[in-house]
Amino acid sequence: MLLLCALSGQAVAADGDRDQVSPSPATVACATATDLINQGDLDQAKAILTTLPQPGDDPCVEKALAKLDVQRENAAILVLMGQEHLRRSELEAAGDRFFAAQKADRSNPDAGAGLAQVTDLQKNRLSHGASNWQYFYSDWVSPIGRLLLPMALGVLVLGVLSSLASRFLVHPASDAWHPALRRSLIGLGLLMIAGTSALLPINAMFKPFTAGTPMAEAGGWLVLFVLLIVFGLMAGAALLLAREHRKVGPPGLKPRSVLRDWWKLLASLAVLPAIGILLWRTWLDEDQHGQVLMCYTILVLMGVLITAAGLGQNLRLLIEAQDPDGKTSAASTDYLLARMLTLGDDQPEMKVPLTQTPLSSLQSVDLTALPAGSIVSTIFRIFYTLRPDLTWRARVTEVDCNRVSITLLRNGRHANSGVFSRLDLGLPPLDDSASASAAKTATDRARAQLLTGAAAFILVTLSDVHHDLRNYLSGARNWKAVTLQVIASSRALIDDESQEPALLAKAVNEDPGHLTARFDYLFAVFHRQPSEVRDHIAFARAVEHCMIGNENTQVLAAAPQLDMRVRYTCAVHWLIGHLNSGRTDADALRHARTRAAEVVQLCKKYPRLRAVKRHRQVSWYARQMLPFAENLLRATDVLGKTSTSSGHPHDAAQYSPRLSLNHAALEGCLSLMTGSPAASTAALQDLVFALPDDRARELAQESPLLRPLQTDPGIRRLVGLPGRGLLDLDAFAGHSDYLRKHGLADPKRLLRATRSTAWHGIAAVHGIGPDRIRRWRDIAELALTHPLLNDPEILDLLDARDLASVAALQQRIHQGRPGLITDLKRAAEADRRTWLPGIYNPLPWLEAVEQANP
Repeated sequence: MLLLCALSGQAVAADGDRDQVSPSPATVACATATDLINQGDLDQAKAILTTLPQPGDDPCVEKALAKLDVQRENAAILVLMGQEHLRRSELEAAGDRFFAAQKADRSNPDAGAGLAQVTDLQKNRLSHGASNWQYFYSDWVSPIGRLLLPMALGVLVLGVLSSLASRFLVHPASDAWHPALRRSLIGLGLLMIAGTSALLPINAMFKPFTAGTPMAEAGGWLVLFVLLIVFGLMAGAALLLAREHRKVGPPGLKPRSVLRDWWKLLASLAVLPAIGILLWRTWLDEDQHGQVLMCYTILVLMGVLITAAGLGQNLRLLIEAQDPDGKTSAASTDYLLARMLTLGDDQPEMKVPLTQTPLSSLQSVDLTALPAGSIVSTIFRIFYTLRPDLTWRARVTEVDCNRVSITLLRNGRHANSGVFSRLDLGLPPLDDSASASAAKTATDRARAQLLTGAAAFILVTLSDVHHDLRNYLSGARNWKAVTLQVIASSRALIDDESQEPALLAKAVNEDPGHLTARFDYLFAVFHRQPSEVRDHIAFARAVEHCMIGNENTQVLAAAPQLDMRVRYTCAVHWLIGHLNSGRTDADALRHARTRAAEVVQLCKKYPRLRAVKRHRQVSWYARQMLPFAENLLRATDVLGKTSTSSGHPHDAAQYSPRLSLNHAALEGCLSLMTGSPAASTAALQDLVFALPDDRARELAQESPLLRPLQTDPGIRRLVGLPGRGLLDLDAFAGHSDYLRKHGLADPKRLLRATRSTAWHGIAAVHGIGPDRIRRWRDIAELALTHPLLNDPEILDLLDARDLASVAALQQRIHQGRPGLITDLKRAAEADRRTWLPGIYNPLPWLEAVEQANP
């Protein structure tokens, strides 16, 4: 009984102890949360732990929360690893990672989505590249597309609005602004259009102007600041515009009023910011959303206006040429487009190395042609109408083979129009009686002439607005003068070369300020004079008076190719005049050297300018002209006795047949001064490659600089002159064939043969008396006295004055050498033989004659 009582007492005591050490609610919650964390039910575990009254006081709870956060972070890392495996198409590894992530955190949505995607891909397995593209599209293409597509549409719509607004803002006759100012304005306008277009998707995606955000609080003041800056820029642009209009007005023409042309733009740009500021400070003072919308609208409108004003002044031209039935002609359109680019590039056949004087500084990017075909042309017309940078549109209609009409639009508004015929230009009518082939050739040439006139009309009209184009027109303001000058200078356009002076005269009458037409007219009239009556010094003086006067300085500075042509031509004719004067006109030689030095200086100045087409053309022209100008300068130095060598480099990089002919002319000057046989040898080497056809040989025959070389038999054969030797003198008349038949054309052989008594007998049989044989021997002995006397030209000059013997010359020398020299130079000048080396430098052969034994 006592034992049982004791045991029962122990049991009761044990139950009491158990009640005293029972676990706390936090302990129970920690245990339960830990089991849930191990099962991956993190959200439920966190809910249990956070429901405790003071969860942070129990270390167990703090430890469980830390474990939960770590496990959730590990699950997120596993999800990222699974996504990376997906990008590499490693589906099994990706599934393991997503499964582990879901096991660690059942509430992770990315883990479940990843498992679903892996399951879908395993059912519909894609290639590695397709899978990569899918992820690239979802991660990059789609978001960027959602951002850029609205921006592109906004820019497109606002660009079309700018194109339509340009018709309202830009007057067809208003002068284009300075390129730098225009480009700055276009850049500012495009920046505003792009910015406002980008703001639409950015606002939808990121909502930077939501109420309560810093941008919403400061947005009104920020946009106000932007509006004030833009307003200041526009005021500065107006001032610059006024200054530019004062500067670029053509000579004798008052520029159009800035306010008359641009009052709509200036008023709009002034009113819009003022309205914005007024609304911001009155009705929209408390409405932040309304302030942002108002400022956005004003910025859009200002961007459209500024862009329209800038692009509406572009030099972009759409060209369309139509047949008489109104259909677009592809051939005529292409010809007109090419003629717009190359107007004046035709090279007439003149005696100047480079004779083309381009009149157009348009670039290929400035021109666009309307394609042929009714459907295609209609589609492109709509596209070009909405295109904001395509400012000008030219439509040329060939009414028939003698008439053409032109209509020119600027920003869709009529700018100019005209109609003309070939007969109005002074061109001859077509011959109805010609054969079919000749009639077709004449008709095609007539169409080309009409399209050339249309190109000149368009170019001159454009130059009235775009002042940069005037520089290349060399002072021309009348399109008819430009047309006539181009036709007269082109062998492919002129009907008959004999019409050239008349067409050029009409061009000068139409526009006396067209310096290219004036120069070509002077040149054409002079070179159609007979060579025996040409006064080269008078021509050079006339060209300088008409072309290089003070009133033309500005025009020539803007047209450097014409400037080089004019100065080179003057230098050449001053030099020829010096030679024709017997080298007695020192002023002519001085003028020639001055002009040649100016051409060299111009040629070395312009090759550095290659920025735009105009400068590239000038650079090319200067590089081509430089070796010719340097040769001309060296020729003046040789004739002025400041140089004894030609010094031309024969540079292979600059080789051309025309330059070789120029080198030969320089050797002719050297031969004239020194009588050196080496000069003739060098000239012969140059002329072998310099005379490709009969026309080149005719020019070489007429060149005064090559005349000193024409005593050389080889050079005479090259230039096409008949051979002239000893037997061509009048003293051998009637017997030259007999002597040539027996090989006695050489002075040495003639002397040797005439010593024989037997030969005298044979000669007597043929009617050749002793007096004639003695005269022949005297001439042959004189020819062998000195190389300068072994020249039929100078022997003929001496024989005509009974001085064709050593004894007669010695007797005349004893009477006075200066008088003999003066008489010979006068005789040579009368016979136009001043180019003879023996006349220019007689001292060597006079000394040889004095020392000879008669």
